[in-house]
Amino acid sequence: RYFEVLTRAAASGLFNIIGHADLPKKFNFRPTCDCTASYRTFLKAAAKTQTAIEINTAGWDKDCHEAYPGMEILRLAHLEGVPLTFGSDSHAPVHVGKYFDKAVLLAKQAGYTHSVRFCRRKATSHELPE
Repeated sequence: RYFEVLTRAAASGLFNIIGHADLPKKFNFRPTCDCTASYRTFLKAAAKTQTAIEINTAGWDKDCHEAYPGMEILRLAHLEGVPLTFGSDSHAPVHVGKYFDKAVLLAKQAGYTHSVRFCRRKATSHELPE
């Protein structure tokens, strides 16, 4: 059901970014079946509307110890042509940009060379740093 909601949100064109694409893992919920079809449906909708997904770094400080989303979704997102952006889910200034170096490495491992930033709903592409 979670990915059905994400798919509808991405298909709506109302959002520039969808974050927390696999957030249930934060609560130690890991799928017991193959979710690839659900991931692909969501990512195809995001690609069609050019809705970016966010690598959110806050997960590295949670029990799951990984970013949202993980590598499987990121690789599929890259293959589908889904734009990528970064977020640290900061609730304090000290956390802004936390783990971005790890997030950039993760993005590169998934095949990304660029990320997007938004200003007034307009995306601009930026090459990932070395």
